Amino acid sequence: MKSFCSTLFFIVIFQHFAYSQTDSIHYEVVYRVTQVNKKTPTDTVTQNILSIISSNYMVEKHQEIFHSDTSFFLNSRKNNAVKNPSIILKDAVNTLGSDRQLLYDLKRSTLMYFRNMGSRFYTERDIPEYEFTVTDQNRNFNGYTCYKAIGASSNKQYQWEIWFCKELPTPMGLLGIKNLQGLIFEANEITTNTTYRLVSFNRGSTLFKEITLPTFATKITKEMMAVYETEFSKNPKDFIQSHLPPGVSIRIKSQN
Repeated sequence: MKSFCSTLFFIVIFQHFAYSQTDSIHYEVVYRVTQVNKKTPTDTVTQNILSIISSNYMVEKHQEIFHSDTSFFLNSRKNNAVKNPSIILKDAVNTLGSDRQLLYDLKRSTLMYFRNMGSRFYTERDIPEYEFTVTDQNRNFNGYTCYKAIGASSNKQYQWEIWFCKELPTPMGLLGIKNLQGLIFEANEITTNTTYRLVSFNRGSTLFKEITLPTFATKITKEMMAVYETEFSKNPKDFIQSHLPPGVSIRIKSQN
């Protein structure tokens, strides 16, 4: 019987773009995201999002998936007990746990979505433009004075009510919002009935030293990404074998 080597998920890579620019980190933020179904209010989805903000980039990761993926990787490499990522990780933010992350590029005004499915793939689209009116209304959030901003995306698809702190300036905020020059403490998106609440933040990062754009990835369309994700979820081994870069082979070991 043959078994598939799980470490392959992290070591098979294909270089299609390479960025050398790195950014020191301004903030590491955790948001609690709650989406309530308007028709059935008891139908609620809640998750934690980890945001890493620098001068030119912002990375968003599902916190639980990030910790799970990172621990699995460290476990497979070191062959010992699961490690706490907050203790171990001190390298660039994309060295580990890059699967299913969003990366916002402020200079290029683009959003990249990454998947690590044996080889790394990503899609790219423009960051939505937002228009806000900042009011004089303010509230205190854990000792920080926050001001209310009301606005919408340029296509009017999303309607926002946001509380942000001018004392904590940032070049970019939650979901790539660029024109509110302060850390967002709470945001309500009315169209999707989704609330983002700040759980914690650090100046700098307890996890990483800097943000570096991933150096190995293949750009594909949004539609192709959906196809790949479906195929990968059904049969990871077959998917990886059929999407190997030239010159790369898989080592499969026999198991009694």
